[in-house]
Amino acid sequence: MSWHSIDLNKVFEKLDTSKKGLSKSDAALRLEEHGKNRIDIKEGNTIWQLIVGQFVNPLIVILILACVASFFTGEIIDAIAILVIVLLNAVLGVAQEYKAEGALDALREMSAPHAKVIRNGQTTEIPAHDLVPGDVVAIASGDLVPADLRLIEAIGLACNEAILTGESKPAKKDVSAVVEEDATYGDRYNISYSGTTVTTGRGTGIVVTTGMDTAMGNIAESLARVKKEKTPLEKQLAQLGLMLGLIFLFVCGLVFAMGVMSGGEWTKQLVFAVSLAVAAIPEGLPAVVTIVLSIGTTRMSKKGAIIKRLSSVETLGATTVICTDKTGTLTENKMKAERAVINMRMVDLFHEKPDSLGPMAKISAGCNDATYNTDGEFTGDPTEIALLQFAMGLGINQDSIPPRVDELSFDSKRKAMTTVHLEKDKLYAYTKGAFEVVLEMSNRILKDNKVIPIDAKIREELQTLGSQITNEGYRTMGFAYKHSPDTKPKDRVEEKDLVLVGFIGLKDPIRADVPEAVEKCKMAGIRPVMVTGDHPETAMIYARKLGIAKEGDKPITGKDFTRLGDKIDELIPITNVFARVAPEHKLRIVNVLQKAGNVVAMTGDGVNDAPALKKADIGVSMGITGCEVAKDSASLILTDDSFSTIVSAVYEGRVIFDNIKKFIWYMLGANIGEVFLIFLALILGYPPPLIAIQLLWINLLTDSLPGLALGVEPAEAGIMDRKPRDPKQKLISGSFLLDMIFRGIVMGTVVFIAFLIGNSTPAGYSMGITYAFSTIVVSELVLAYSCRSFKKTMFELNPLSNPQILGAIAISFILFLVTFAFPGIFKAIPLGFKDIGIVVGLGVIPALTVDAWKLIKRFAKRK
Repeated sequence: MSWHSIDLNKVFEKLDTSKKGLSKSDAALRLEEHGKNRIDIKEGNTIWQLIVGQFVNPLIVILILACVASFFTGEIIDAIAILVIVLLNAVLGVAQEYKAEGALDALREMSAPHAKVIRNGQTTEIPAHDLVPGDVVAIASGDLVPADLRLIEAIGLACNEAILTGESKPAKKDVSAVVEEDATYGDRYNISYSGTTVTTGRGTGIVVTTGMDTAMGNIAESLARVKKEKTPLEKQLAQLGLMLGLIFLFVCGLVFAMGVMSGGEWTKQLVFAVSLAVAAIPEGLPAVVTIVLSIGTTRMSKKGAIIKRLSSVETLGATTVICTDKTGTLTENKMKAERAVINMRMVDLFHEKPDSLGPMAKISAGCNDATYNTDGEFTGDPTEIALLQFAMGLGINQDSIPPRVDELSFDSKRKAMTTVHLEKDKLYAYTKGAFEVVLEMSNRILKDNKVIPIDAKIREELQTLGSQITNEGYRTMGFAYKHSPDTKPKDRVEEKDLVLVGFIGLKDPIRADVPEAVEKCKMAGIRPVMVTGDHPETAMIYARKLGIAKEGDKPITGKDFTRLGDKIDELIPITNVFARVAPEHKLRIVNVLQKAGNVVAMTGDGVNDAPALKKADIGVSMGITGCEVAKDSASLILTDDSFSTIVSAVYEGRVIFDNIKKFIWYMLGANIGEVFLIFLALILGYPPPLIAIQLLWINLLTDSLPGLALGVEPAEAGIMDRKPRDPKQKLISGSFLLDMIFRGIVMGTVVFIAFLIGNSTPAGYSMGITYAFSTIVVSELVLAYSCRSFKKTMFELNPLSNPQILGAIAISFILFLVTFAFPGIFKAIPLGFKDIGIVVGLGVIPALTVDAWKLIKRFAKRK
């Protein structure tokens, strides 16, 4: 259907809808018929792709070849056992990755765009994927168009359609445009397309197509799937895995050569060497880290922080500066009109509401895009909602305002908005904005129902009154009007020679949890910085109350950026409050702070904030007030718009990074111990203390469940008292690497001693490998518990703070005991009470050694 070329009335008729929109029941039926409004090109892997992915690992391929070799050389039991373990590893890997994909899909669902839809004549907000053909949708500056819309109303509406047309200049929309059927996308002026961005103005439109039927859906079908980029953490882990893999492969190759030279059968030595390689090389590390990250991000989402990119998690822990907006982020975003200046005098609106407020109430309701429905719900910007509530409190609602025929939308540079209304064949322009801006636009004032000129004395007095309200911490708005005798559009909306009516002071209380969050920031070595469009005095009052600024500090204003030029770059790194700034100044702030070596989080909610959000190390969009473009540009979305949620996200980011390091600390230390054990035995002329099947089973038991349980370990005490992590710091370096090598050597030595003790018993080698097998399992499971903390000993840890680790250890130990039921496969023979005592006694030594080392380091640090 060529929706752009048919008459608008025909569109309504074909879609069986009206300007009041669909009923809820009609919408539900159409959703069932047309399906969800989404592009159905799945970014994740299918279950079959996940399964195949488990077997394309080169080491697994080698292990399968070794399994085949064992089969043809007559080692049937070994071949079957190795195959079973390979399949178990695959099942575990698929389960982990599938869970990670599911968690990420849930996060994508939570961060999906929303749309303002009119149903049964009432405006409500719903997820964009629930839109259906026939819905009537409202769009405004900064929004992402949620579906293909045939426009009903377009007031100053322009959309960036570069994604469709390649044309960077915004396309102006015209409801009355006559468009030919064969017109290209760029010439369809009466249509706004899904996925494009509203740059200016506002409008409403009928949803004509959704999902894969939209223009964007048609293009998406023809595109090949884009390969997802690896996160910095994944790249670092891949490099780590490659380095360790080469080292371990060299050692395993050496083990194979020494085994053959000492008279061992080459097929058995190959199976053993490959088994050692699979046990030693952390081939499952990226998958486990991915699921740890996804578990962490799901936990964050429950606290109001939706992480869109997993790579942001590691960056959060390194954040040094949080640049935050004031309104709605540090405050409740529930404005209320409390002060007014009318007839050149101050009025306390709590105690006095004179009739002279009528004209200001009329402008407040008319020059306003907030809406109110019969369910008692207000929709729109909090400041506009407060002004509408002020007007309604004086008996003036939007139904009593003359119809709007034109407007100049609010602009962050002008800091004003003007609407034009037709009243008794005359045109009136209503203007509201920052009080000093509206005062500058006005040359007359309404006083005692008379319009008088504003002379220098009156202007100074008005400036003093406005500043007085502002200095008390209020957001001060000015209100003015003018009658336009002409009907030319330019004259109707020109913002000059206005009649000032008065000022209103609105206050937004500080969120209850923000002062504590600011204090946590400072303790964590993170500098909170306020970046707001509010008046400098208002900004400083809030900043001082919160401890962001102190007495004597001075803010940088938007005018300073122009006045000081490049000199501003010297002040930005040492300034904590930026007021009356435009969105483009945010980008300058981010650039300068990053050049000074900071890791910057920047908040934003408007379309003009998008460049700063993208440039920042962590772009933070408001989930409630943020436009879809801002959300799309950000890496973190706040569902409650609160500053304290950013601090909570930083906290969670630090916990997640800590837990990834704990998992690596545990796993690689154990792997080093296994390799050292085998190498030590061969050098000293002993047969291998562990056989291939035992190595593979140990790898399955210890690298999976206990490792994942470490990924959900609660935060260590004082995690927010540390300085931010250096983002250039490698995962493994310095003392961290030495700790793992030391632990591996201790564990390998202890297990070798266990092997020697067992080997000296009448049962000989069979008891030796049983001792070694049992001791290494006990050692690694106890170490898993000890690795819950870098600082605390296992005796200082609360066993109930992470029940998952207890469950993982218990399950792994039960699976270990199962091996004694299959002596023909695992070669483990029953142990007596004395044997169990020796095994357990030796098995806890590595963990006790690690704990002793923790105490030594703690004592040395105190000294």
